[in-house]
Amino acid sequence: MTKRDPQSSPLYAKTQQLAVHIRAFVHDVWRVDADRDLLRQLMRSGASVGANYREAWYAESTSDFIHKLKIARKEASETLYWLDLLDGELSSESRHQLDICRALTNDIIYMTSASVRTVERKLRKRT
Repeated sequence: MTKRDPQSSPLYAKTQQLAVHIRAFVHDVWRVDADRDLLRQLMRSGASVGANYREAWYAESTSDFIHKLKIARKEASETLYWLDLLDGELSSESRHQLDICRALTNDIIYMTSASVRTVERKLRKRT
């Protein structure tokens, strides 16, 4: 597998943007005590997307690469779940941040799914 700099990847850039926007969203709504447990979960899953994607770049095999991409996609899906649960009475700024996070997360799910399909297709052609 040819190695490139993970930071040159559009998907990597999306995961970085997601982490930044989730942090801003959490900071904005932290004062709502009832949501703090959900906000912690959101921070964990949202940051994990990029960490798992970065791990995929250093996979030991093509199968390991696919597996790690699928983990990143699962973490993105979990992030959507926490965003949905937090989607209640929000200020307009918080609503804007949540919408950005949701859009970035959906983009990441789409991009990781496409990457998995592409790599699996190439893997099947080899055999």
